Amino acid sequence: MTVSDSQGGRDDEWQRQQEDRARRESERRRLSPFRLTTEMCHQVCAAALVEYRSAPSRGSANGPGTYAYQGGLSELTDQLEDVGYLRDDVLNLPVFINEDLGRAMLFTSGDELTGTVVKGQAPSTKYPKGGVTHRLIQGNRRPGQDVLGSSVSFEALRSDYERRSEEISQLLEKLQVYVYLMHFDLHTMQIRHEISLPRPRQGDGYVKSWLERNLISAYPIGPEEIRGGETEVNFPVDPL
Repeated sequence: MTVSDSQGGRDDEWQRQQEDRARRESERRRLSPFRLTTEMCHQVCAAALVEYRSAPSRGSANGPGTYAYQGGLSELTDQLEDVGYLRDDVLNLPVFINEDLGRAMLFTSGDELTGTVVKGQAPSTKYPKGGVTHRLIQGNRRPGQDVLGSSVSFEALRSDYERRSEEISQLLEKLQVYVYLMHFDLHTMQIRHEISLPRPRQGDGYVKSWLERNLISAYPIGPEEIRGGETEVNFPVDPL
């Protein structure tokens, strides 16, 4: 190896370190408005992975995905409640609300584009969503845009709240409702995830058009953590 080769190798390593530092700082800035960090989000992935592995080997086909969802949801609840969010299960659809931040959050599985940047394409929820989800995002607006007064009707929800119905519905009209998407990619051996802001009007039931996307660095999956014969992990959540 020549002196110039050695110097070139050091320069390449320095460049990689600078790019990694810039990536981590950019991710920190994207997550800080939610009061989250990369490490906190990776703990959500880790909890989902632990529960995925614990699903009974002879259970239903949806079993591992159900376990993964519950593990991730439980850990996300702990993380968000620790930083001031309130969890409210609207018609059995968990919604995390932080009035001080003006934000709320849903948790669900995303498709293979989750956590990636592909020109001309965007991620989608893995399954179509029903009326509750779409009502919750109707108050969304571009970041920085003022609330112009509610044009959203929550009457269909109000009749189903058992408690705090009026208070929660009025809050949701004013909040930006984000979606935490998570995708298990068993081909690239990673969990990809992002916290993104849906546009208020979606077409065919899927949530797949976004005003803002906040990608999070992928969480690696070890070979020993994959259940034999599986190629996909989905969260079989009812399309509320």
